Amino acid sequence: MSHVSGPNLGGLYNPPDPLALQFRHRATIGVNFTAGQKTTRLDHPALNGNPAAIVTVTPIVIFENQRIDNESRLIEIAYPAGVNYGGGHWFIYSMNEKPFVDGAEFNVAIHEARRPA
Repeated sequence: MSHVSGPNLGGLYNPPDPLALQFRHRATIGVNFTAGQKTTRLDHPALNGNPAAIVTVTPIVIFENQRIDNESRLIEIAYPAGVNYGGGHWFIYSMNEKPFVDGAEFNVAIHEARRPA
């Protein structure tokens, strides 16, 4: 199951799930990400080889200090993100077609499959 989330997307919201296995993922060049790419590979025992997993991701907004018009300003960097599965792994992908920066972080939740009552 693919799920999309992101800051200020005005759509889907990931409510807290106390039963979900949660962790933070960091896109790291040379480990799970190549500079200029729009995807980062998740590596977790509950996800690897599990195409039926129910996964949600929420980008963590980061701020970068940039020089604009000879002034130093904090620029908000947020990635609307989705997840997909391929080659035995889950991947987080950028929905706005912008490549991730080294160090981009995401909250990841792996939810229990629930059956209708």
